[in-house]
Amino acid sequence: TTIEEKRGTGTLRDEVVGIKPLVGVLSYDDGTGNTARGAAGIQVDMNLASNLAPENRALYAGIQTGAIYSHVGGAGAGFFGGGSGVDSGNFLILPANVKIGYNLGDIVRVSAHGGGNFLYRSVIGAIPTGDEGFLGSNNWGLLPNAGAELEFGLAPNLSLSLRPDWTIAPGNDIFTGSLALGIALG
Repeated sequence: TTIEEKRGTGTLRDEVVGIKPLVGVLSYDDGTGNTARGAAGIQVDMNLASNLAPENRALYAGIQTGAIYSHVGGAGAGFFGGGSGVDSGNFLILPANVKIGYNLGDIVRVSAHGGGNFLYRSVIGAIPTGDEGFLGSNNWGLLPNAGAELEFGLAPNLSLSLRPDWTIAPGNDIFTGSLALGIALG
C-alpha cells in the first residue's frame, strides 16, 4: 500500500494537530518545603513533519503550546489550593516548545520537548523561582523548560499521553506531570 492509502486511519502517525485536555500535578518549593498542587489545562501539538516529510511517517517534529492552570493558594494549602488562610495565589504556565518524537508503530510515540514556559503568578511569593520577572513585571516570567512524552493510541484519532515537564529556574525548579486525552485533527 502507498502512503496515501494509509493516511487518514487515525493513528498517531496521522496526527497533524492534537488538542489535548489534561490534568496533573504541579510540584515546587513554596519556601516551607516541597509542595504539590492539582493542575488542569489544554495542550496543543502541531506536527510540521507530516507536511515537510510525508514519506517518513515515523518522525514527529513540530511545535507545542497550551495553558496549564493551578490554584496554588498559600503556604500550607491543600492539593487544590484551599485551606491556608492566607492570600490565595494562582499560577499559569503557557508553554512555547519544540517537540521531536518518533512513532513506534501506529499506536506508540516517544518524544522530547523543550523551549520556554511563560509563567504567571498572581501572588509572587506563592511560587518563588528566583527569576526577575518578564517585561518589567514580577508576576510574569519566562524560564527554560524540558520534558518528555509517552503517547498511546486508544482509538482512531484518540490518544493518551503522559507528560513530565521541568521548568528550570534560578532558585527553585518547577515540575509538572500530566495525563492528557488527545484528540487528533487533520
